[in-house]
Amino acid sequence: MHRRVLITGLGTLSAAGADHQALWDTLQSGRSTIAPIQAFDASGLQTTLAAEITDFNVRDAVPKSYRKATKVMARDTQLAVAAADLAARDANLLTAGTTQDTERTYPPERVAAHFGAGLIVADLDELTAALHQATDSEGKFSLQMWGEKGIEHLTPLWMLKYLPNMLACHVTIIHDLHGPSNTITAGQASGLLAVGEALRAIRRNDADIAFAGGAEARINPLAMLRQQFSSLASHGTDPQHLPRPLDHAASGTVLGEAAAVLILEATDQQPPRNHPAYAELLAFGSAQGVLDQIPSTQPAADPKAIQLAIQRALDHAKLKPSDIDLIVAGSPGHPILDQADADAMLQVFGDLLPAIPVITPRAILGECFAAGGPIDLAVAALALKHQTIPAITKRNNPRNNITTDCPAQTKKLQHALVFGTSTGAQSAAAILRSIDTNTGAQP
Repeated sequence: MHRRVLITGLGTLSAAGADHQALWDTLQSGRSTIAPIQAFDASGLQTTLAAEITDFNVRDAVPKSYRKATKVMARDTQLAVAAADLAARDANLLTAGTTQDTERTYPPERVAAHFGAGLIVADLDELTAALHQATDSEGKFSLQMWGEKGIEHLTPLWMLKYLPNMLACHVTIIHDLHGPSNTITAGQASGLLAVGEALRAIRRNDADIAFAGGAEARINPLAMLRQQFSSLASHGTDPQHLPRPLDHAASGTVLGEAAAVLILEATDQQPPRNHPAYAELLAFGSAQGVLDQIPSTQPAADPKAIQLAIQRALDHAKLKPSDIDLIVAGSPGHPILDQADADAMLQVFGDLLPAIPVITPRAILGECFAAGGPIDLAVAALALKHQTIPAITKRNNPRNNITTDCPAQTKKLQHALVFGTSTGAQSAAAILRSIDTNTGAQP
């Protein structure tokens, strides 16, 4: 069964703002959200820059009856829950989380939830309070004291707060979703892979609607140290020029925190929904690469896997490279990872590449890991809806003759490619197609 699948709702949270309109306005203007970190004192780190979400309270995004549960949500989960609420409301879905009425837009068993997540970092304040009780007579950390006293100072539900599948767990509880649920933890590719799995769940008729996306919040000391020790972080301090995806001057990544959830719907639901859509999610492809070394102190990438994922998406869509009007690349601004992306694009598109606009939201929003792919899909869907290419920034000397800096511009767009890869060489690609949002028909 080949079912058409539309994107009918977008929920995004990022440093650009708390909805997809703020995201779109920021990307059109080319205004960077990268700034000095405010959440904690980062002066001892290699980089003191990030793209932070401010003025956020998860209690505003959940029903009153569920607010107590927010105490056991890590920030990643909080962002996912808020993005799912925004997406459901944008799609005008009546769910247990959006209305007190008993009427529902859908049977709960026909709605899936697929999320990309990261390895959620524990809150330092919580850990410190417990570790303080686990010292011996000399003031040194003791595993025995940890077992006897320290661990008792962690809340009984502490572990549930940091399990990656808590993003999907809380979303499915709040909105009463009983369909297939899945969590993917594959680094930067997690969210895009999750959306691909949601598409497949609908195509094989296991669901009619899906909440699909990802969230990750790494702007904390432990996560940023991990980024630094992995040689991923930028060495610079100028937020106006960092990061520089697909530019020869790229020096490393700058972290951002974000969440993005897309509502996917089959067009053959009964009864049919006539809610306007942003775009059609036409095809998906993925591949697992092979690395010469295990990513540890130096990042690595496999351009062949990226190329294969893109080619599989094209084959799935029955399209040629010349059919692609826009590319949204997950390139993070690290020279090794960016070169792999650039080489993969060159292999697929060849001489066509310089003429295809390539936008990189990481230049403005930072590296958002599990949220990055879904953010890119939201950007592509908005570009198709508005028939507009967002601004290309921080790319004065592009790799492989890829498009250089330019302001936002209107252009006829029918197909957009979104792709990304992880430092573990998991790669994914998706193709979106423009639609007539009034009729849902292909142009």
